[in-house]
Amino acid sequence: MHFHHKLFHNLFKITIFLKGMAGVFEILGGIILLFFATKPLEYVLDLILSHELVSYRGDLIANAILSFVSDISRNVQIFGAIALLAFGAINILLVFGLWRRKLWAFPAASIILIALILYQIYKLYLSQAIPIVGFIVFDMLILALILNEYRYHILQHHNGGG
Repeated sequence: MHFHHKLFHNLFKITIFLKGMAGVFEILGGIILLFFATKPLEYVLDLILSHELVSYRGDLIANAILSFVSDISRNVQIFGAIALLAFGAINILLVFGLWRRKLWAFPAASIILIALILYQIYKLYLSQAIPIVGFIVFDMLILALILNEYRYHILQHHNGGG
């Protein structure tokens, strides 16, 4: 294996692992959102953030989190839970396919990542939230690594090595 391909292959494996972990956390978040009513969630967050609120009453972040959780409606909660579960399952399915070098997974993951990147660019345009740039860059890196790995596997298959 050529040095550059080995380097990119290792980066590919690391980013795919991270994407798989993100899928696991999305599923866990979806389960938590689905099965816990907002009041218990609000209670847990209040316990976690109570030190912040006692030590500094003007903590904007802690107060914003508590306010958001208390205002969330059950329908929004269910929609969010289903979305997280679906995105997590899709992520894990694609990561499994990519990890096992299933050729269908490369174009499928690429299409989903392109759609996600376009959506993130739209969200960046609307909100101008700088952290979104990090997600865009990370997903573009993953896309480039997926396409590079796909090209390598296609060439290997074409040359009789796959």
